[in-house]
Amino acid sequence: MKKINYYILSLIALVGCVFTSCKDDETTLSRAVLASVDLLEYDAIPSGPQIITVISDADWISEAPEWVTISPATGHAGQTEVTISVQDNMREGAKDNPRKTTIKFKGRNLWSESTVIIRQDGDKFRDPIDYTIEAMESAEDETVVRLPNMIVTALTGNGFIATDGTNYVYVKEPVIAVEAGQKVSIVGEKYTDDMKMAYVLGEKISDEGSAVIPEKTPVDITDTFDKTDGKKYQFITVSGDYDGSSLTVGKMNCKGYFVDAPASSNISQLGGHKVKVTGYFAGQASPVVNIIPIIVEDLGVNEIIYFADDFEWLEPWSNVAGVHDWIKESDTVKAESKNLTNVVDGVTAEDAIYERGYSFVKATHKAYEDRPFNTRIYIQKNYLKFGLTGIQAGLVLPSIKDIPEGENLELCFDWAPMRQGDPGAENRKYDPSQLLVVVENGGSEKHIEVPPHTLVAGAPMEWMKAVVDLSGLTVNENTKITIRQIDSQWPYKADDDKSAVCRYFLDNIKLRQKK
Repeated sequence: MKKINYYILSLIALVGCVFTSCKDDETTLSRAVLASVDLLEYDAIPSGPQIITVISDADWISEAPEWVTISPATGHAGQTEVTISVQDNMREGAKDNPRKTTIKFKGRNLWSESTVIIRQDGDKFRDPIDYTIEAMESAEDETVVRLPNMIVTALTGNGFIATDGTNYVYVKEPVIAVEAGQKVSIVGEKYTDDMKMAYVLGEKISDEGSAVIPEKTPVDITDTFDKTDGKKYQFITVSGDYDGSSLTVGKMNCKGYFVDAPASSNISQLGGHKVKVTGYFAGQASPVVNIIPIIVEDLGVNEIIYFADDFEWLEPWSNVAGVHDWIKESDTVKAESKNLTNVVDGVTAEDAIYERGYSFVKATHKAYEDRPFNTRIYIQKNYLKFGLTGIQAGLVLPSIKDIPEGENLELCFDWAPMRQGDPGAENRKYDPSQLLVVVENGGSEKHIEVPPHTLVAGAPMEWMKAVVDLSGLTVNENTKITIRQIDSQWPYKADDDKSAVCRYFLDNIKLRQKK
């Protein structure tokens, strides 16, 4: 309670300074009003009222709809306990639609007004309104919609695609199993995903019989993959090279990622193959194109891949951290890096990395030994950043099994040095970072340097592709493969230069049979 008192006294003092020119006898209403909560929730038949505290420096009044009762409805300076009651949310003996309102505790002007949101439970499916697919796409998120007489065109891993004959809707988590060619009416809440694509939760589905699936020829987007856009699901086909995590189409910058693939697609078995995918375009946020694959045709082996990771699984932690794509946006925003402490479902990003079998190596100049380990490894969207002034780190790959003895291998990855300075600054320099790959077997190490980067001051940031030849080296489940800075940039080797800055970014790691 002392904290509330200090807060309101500070607020009153501030407002008093702002309004010293006002005449005190113009009104007795408060210059500052504060409610102790900003949200109250009630059952459809509430178990009772709820009590909050209203704090003010003078008189206040309240405002609420007729189904909400505020007692007392007015008050004076100081702290006042206020009881908030709501009526039963029932109609004709059954729960009515959920309802929401905002009540106000008002002083003399808008600046001194405090609001509390009131939510009351109900039956959100009681009076669903019919929507077309287009109208649904434009509705606000959490709107309950009814899509009548939809024809199921394809099943996904956790839902289905349906059509009204013209447009497509993606339905997630249906409450009942459906089949392609089934006619259904769908009731559920509309949401929007990270790609700005609308979808509906299949919370209530009624069977309307069977129907013929409208015949449509998929649009081949292979030649326009980088330019495919739009906020609607489209029936498409595309051909490219699948590495087990993403689809590469020629030399285009965008990569395709498969979402909610049905088990029948067999996509999980086709890493390293050329494939032709028929399914649904599910949004683009360059360089990512989402595809819901329905039919995947195997066009033959393209490369044999023993390990691949594009770090797109870091997306939930990147979102929580609120980070940007530093490589893509360094010219326009001051993109930030965040350490690995962000939590999703009770798991930190650092723990999620360890759970996938990765580990880290570190080297610290003696001047910075007091800095914690996790201040040298950061999360981006969706890749990793390594290093800080005078302290460095590298990534150790998970144990990789089932590699034939004597196999000649290549380790591929994308990397980029850190760029210095703020957006808009001229001739921004790049760290002189250079990487190497360490292959360790039973204490014996082989160090293979990656060619230096070629980025010059003022040049835009871009990824560089490293292809490291591991021919003749033993690589099995006991081999330790590390990516880090070269030895001369590993701080314990450079005690004469404690200010060395050799930071870098790392993404798209792949261990494959040498071509």
